[in-house]
Amino acid sequence: MAAPEYADKRSFPRHRAHLDFDLVISGKPFRARLIDFSLDGLGLLIKDAPNLGSPIVHVTINDIGIDADGETRWTRTISGGVRAGFHLLGPIKGMLGLHRLSDILLGLKKTEKTGVLEIEAGSAVNRIYLKRGDVILPASKQEHYTVCEILLESGKINPDQYNRSQEAAKKTGKRHSTVLVEMGYITAAELAEGVRTEAERIMLDLFNLGQGNFIFRDDSLPHSEVIALKFDIESLVYRGTKEIREVDQMRSGCPLPASVLYFVVDPSRVAKGTLLGEDDKKVLSLIDGKRTVKDIISLSPLGEIETLRTICVLHNLQIIEGAEDSDMDASAGAKGTRKSPEAEIAPAFAERIERIYREVKSLDCYGVLEVSKNASVSEIKRAYHKMAKEFHPDRYLHIESDSIKEKLHAIFSYISEAYRELTGPTTVPRNSSSPDEEVSRGEYNKNLAITRFKEGMRFYSSGQYEQAATLFGQAVYLNDSDPEYHYCYGMSLFRNKKMKPAEEAFRKAAQLDPYNSKYVTELGYIYLELGFRARAKSAFEKALKYNSSDERAMEGMRRLVP
Repeated sequence: MAAPEYADKRSFPRHRAHLDFDLVISGKPFRARLIDFSLDGLGLLIKDAPNLGSPIVHVTINDIGIDADGETRWTRTISGGVRAGFHLLGPIKGMLGLHRLSDILLGLKKTEKTGVLEIEAGSAVNRIYLKRGDVILPASKQEHYTVCEILLESGKINPDQYNRSQEAAKKTGKRHSTVLVEMGYITAAELAEGVRTEAERIMLDLFNLGQGNFIFRDDSLPHSEVIALKFDIESLVYRGTKEIREVDQMRSGCPLPASVLYFVVDPSRVAKGTLLGEDDKKVLSLIDGKRTVKDIISLSPLGEIETLRTICVLHNLQIIEGAEDSDMDASAGAKGTRKSPEAEIAPAFAERIERIYREVKSLDCYGVLEVSKNASVSEIKRAYHKMAKEFHPDRYLHIESDSIKEKLHAIFSYISEAYRELTGPTTVPRNSSSPDEEVSRGEYNKNLAITRFKEGMRFYSSGQYEQAATLFGQAVYLNDSDPEYHYCYGMSLFRNKKMKPAEEAFRKAAQLDPYNSKYVTELGYIYLELGFRARAKSAFEKALKYNSSDERAMEGMRRLVP
C-alpha cells in the first residue's frame, strides 16, 4: 500500500525532545531519555533496561512538567536499551510554551471532550467549558471582562443606566446583567450578544499568554453558571493567532527559520475554504515541501512580520508543519512526508556498524578503507567516497540511538584519517598493531582531535557551519574530556538550527567546566530559541552568578524583558 500523501495527525501533536532523566521500574532506577512527547503520550529510550515489567510506569520529568503514570503501548529492543511508547493516564495538563493553546483546543475538539479547561497565568485563572469538544464559556469574574462593561463600551447602555442597574443588583443579589434586562435597558438578544463578545475577548486574549499552567478535567458542566455558547474552534484559533501582540511570542509559535515547511492536510481544500484571507493564501501558495521559513519570507509579497504571522496561523491550525532538512524523507519529494521519529536503520547495517567499530582501531589504513595494499590511488579514492557516503553521521541524524551515532562519528573519523594518510604527499601506511603503537593510541587520538578542532574552527570562521559541526563532532569523539570541543560543536549545531543536539553539547561542556559562564549562557539562548523563557532566565541568571560581567548573558536577560 502506498504511503499517504499527507501525515496522519494525532489528537495532540508530538514534540521532539532530548532530555535525560531517571525512570524507576519495579523499584530500580534506569537512565532514560525523552525522545518525544505530547499531551497524552511519551516516547522514551530506556538505557540498559531488559524489560519494563509492569505495564504501568510512573514518569517524572520536571523540565516539562510531567508527573504521571504511563501505560505501556509498545516496546522495541534496540542497541543500548529499549524504545517504548506510553499513554499518559490522568488529566490532560501541562505548561503553555511547551504546548500551544491551539493544539490543546483542537485536540480536545478531536477527542470530543466534555469538561473544564483551566488556565492559570500569574494570579489570573480562566476556565473554558467544553461540551463534546465545543467551547462554551462562563461569565468571567475578572472585572475588565464583565459583559455589562462591554455593553457600556459598545453604547448599548449609557453610564446612568449602568450605575442604576448596578445598585439594583447589589440590593437584590441578582446578576447585574439580569437586572439590565429586567429594567428594560437591553433586550435578551442584546444581552446574549454581549455575553458572546465577552466570551470572545476572554478566548482571544488567552492566545497572548506566553506562559502558564493548564489542566483539563473531565467534569460535568455546572449548568447554573454557564451560558451555552458554541464557537468554531478553527475560527478562534485563526483570530487569536492574528491578534498576538508580542512579535517574539509569534516567532516562538512558528517553525524555526531553517525549517522546511510541508503540508499535513490537503492544501487545495484549505485554499478553497473561507477561513483564510487572500494574503494568507499568497503565503500558502509558496509552501511546497522544499522551501524553508526563511525562503518563504524572502519570496513573500507581504512584509516579514505579516508573513511570519500567516505562517504562525497555518502552523497553529495544523495545516503545515516544519522540519529540518535532515528530518525530511528524500523520497517524498514535494509531498514533504516526515520520517517517523521511531525510524531506525536496517538490522544488517546496524550489525555492520558494530563490526567495523569493533575492528577499526586494530586495522591499518588499507583495512579501514577495505582495499588491498596494492590498491591504486583511484581505487583508494573510490573506496573512500563509497564509505564516507555510507557512514557520514549527518545522514543518520534521525536515528534516536546515541550509541549508534557515536560509533558512526568514530568510523567516519577513521575513514577520513585513513584516506588522508594514503593519499597525502608523505604517505606512511599505518600497519599498526605493535605494542608501542597501542600505547600511544590515546596520545594519537588527542593530537588528531586537536587537528580536527583547528580544521573545524577554520570552517566555522568562514561560515561553513555544517562542515564545522562534522569536524567538531570528530574532535569530541576523539577527546570528549575537553569542554571547548563540546562548546564549539554546540555552537556549530546552533548555527545550523539543530537545537536539541546543540543543547546536549552545551550541557556536556557545562558538566566538564561547571563554572564557565559562556557554556551556561549558550544554554540560555537555546531555550530562548525554543520558547522556554523560564528556563532561559534561569540559565542567564546562573551564568551571571558565575561571571557578573558576562555581556552575552546580560543581553539574554534584556531580551526577556517584555
